[in-house]
Amino acid sequence: MLVSTLKLRVLVQVILDDVANGVEGRPETSYFPRIVTETSQAFTVEVRTEVSGSPAVIPATFGPATHVVAGARLGAEIVPAFDDAFLTEARSGTAESSSDTGYDAVTTAQLTELFAAAVPGDTVTVPVPMSGIVKDAVLAGWIDFNGNGTFDDTERASDTVATGATDGALTWTVPADYIPGETYLRLRVGFTGDQLLSPVGMADSGEVEDHSLVLPAPLPSLFGFRVEKVGESIDGTWVRMDGSAWSIRRDDDGRPGELVDIPTEPVETGLFQVTDIAPGAYWLTETKAPHGFELLAAPVPFTVGADGALTLTAAGDTAVTVTGDTLTVRDVPAVELPATGGAGADVFLVAGLAVIAATAGAVYRSRRRDRGLL
Repeated sequence: MLVSTLKLRVLVQVILDDVANGVEGRPETSYFPRIVTETSQAFTVEVRTEVSGSPAVIPATFGPATHVVAGARLGAEIVPAFDDAFLTEARSGTAESSSDTGYDAVTTAQLTELFAAAVPGDTVTVPVPMSGIVKDAVLAGWIDFNGNGTFDDTERASDTVATGATDGALTWTVPADYIPGETYLRLRVGFTGDQLLSPVGMADSGEVEDHSLVLPAPLPSLFGFRVEKVGESIDGTWVRMDGSAWSIRRDDDGRPGELVDIPTEPVETGLFQVTDIAPGAYWLTETKAPHGFELLAAPVPFTVGADGALTLTAAGDTAVTVTGDTLTVRDVPAVELPATGGAGADVFLVAGLAVIAATAGAVYRSRRRDRGLL
């Protein structure tokens, strides 16, 4: 708080103006005032003001706001912003955050926690305790979301506070282009709303406080895609195969790494839905093959782009393809495969046994003929 002292001396004169004065060159009817008595009185006037923009809390680019301390207060009391101890801390660099200044409406920790889980489009409400609201007042606040070192008009929030209220609330919508990291908040309260339309300038009542806060790094967007397991039927059509299972691992310098806890649940025969996967490089591994079939020969490397686009990292493997958001893995048996699964390799086994039996029978008959038994 700054205390400005103005010293005034008032001169009081008692004057009579009805005395004629016969001055040479002037008519006798001219009148000149005559001082009868004179006295003076000295007065000292103190103007208490609260000034924002302390160098220990906020960069000078944001500019100052000044309030004549009267009535409305942020928090429980008006906190000195520029007393000797504060200025000493500011000059030495030991006042590191708004919590060091004694500002009592909110703290850096509270603000950071309120915004910790926010993503673009979310609304965040900051409660602000107040006192001295002897008549309706206006609470206003600004947050430098875009990190340009000033408080823009679009970064303003406000609340009308009724007489006798002990708190207000400011609500912001987190913009899509916000800059993560440390930024700044300015709070102003006063009885004249027009004086609080700007983050800087003079107000004839209320208080102003500046605070720092930390905006979180944006959470990555999450995407989904599908894994399709198909086989070629005897008539050359591709059909989905039942009985496979899959896992996804993070890429670890060009090889499968940590297992990712991402659902890969079947949504229908031979079709699996992968959900909530962040952009990055991964490996798809077949952990269970359809009955009678071999597992996929090797894990499949793929990437999920920042826009969710699915891309195979290694090209040239015709058994694995990507179309839109679907990764298709193909098996190519030379037998008919029904859509719900099928005999698989059992068909080969039966056919093989039939061939062996036929061959054995032919050999047996040939030997009997040679021995003259036929």
